[in-house]
Amino acid sequence: MKIAVSSSWWSSIFNGILAILYGILALSMSETTLILIVKYFGVALVLIGIIITLVAYNRYRKNIPYIWLIFESILFVAIGLVVFFFTRATINLVLITIGLCVSMHSIGELFILANLPKFSGKMLFLVFAVLFLMSGIFMIIYSFRFATTMVFISGIFALVFGVMNIWFAFILRKLQKQSDKTDEVVEIK
Repeated sequence: MKIAVSSSWWSSIFNGILAILYGILALSMSETTLILIVKYFGVALVLIGIIITLVAYNRYRKNIPYIWLIFESILFVAIGLVVFFFTRATINLVLITIGLCVSMHSIGELFILANLPKFSGKMLFLVFAVLFLMSGIFMIIYSFRFATTMVFISGIFALVFGVMNIWFAFILRKLQKQSDKTDEVVEIK
């Protein structure tokens, strides 16, 4: 119990501080945060592509099939570079695609609901189908604004998560001190 608690409470404080920092960044600069996150993703894809290239080279040296890995590494690097250098366009394209899928699904759901006989909760399903259709249309028309709004909302959740994690860390620390004094297992009540 002592070992797990002593390592866990530091981890909770660290995670809480990181979440609070992200929350502040996301709330104060949603657009910049979104662009940085997507650029980071682009860099990660390029690095994955490079690692796959190294694996392919290693397989080549051992005379093991590697052609598919070469294709995969080129694809990862190419997509990573596109994401990094055309960040805004990538965000728009992804959200427009999601918006189209959500809209088409919602239209299909509305069509099905319109042709079903009355049942308990039908109005609730209709309301949600219309809300999803509206959100899909919003994603298509205002894709970048939608994404920055989601980053802003995630910032609120991150702040709450960060504060809760730090609070939890202090609870764990208190339990560790109690455990050190008694050398017994401390139950969380």
